[in-house]
Amino acid sequence: MNRPGTGARWAGSLLCWTLAAAMASAAVEAVFSPSAGWWRTAWPLPWCLLPAWALLWAVLRAREKRSGAGRRVTPDP
Repeated sequence: MNRPGTGARWAGSLLCWTLAAAMASAAVEAVFSPSAGWWRTAWPLPWCLLPAWALLWAVLRAREKRSGAGRRVTPDP
């Protein structure tokens, strides 16, 4: 079984939480249409961060797979 290491798990969690925040902010924008001045800047911010976190996760995961650090050896019964 090939389980991600600490860095890739951290980046994957960050990616998932940012995606959740992006979808939540898009839902708030669609349903409530807030008129606060800061909202126009804040709601698309998670969508802008997603590609960066996805790239970070992909690089860390590829690095782990290439080095074999994430490889788990199971003993024979």
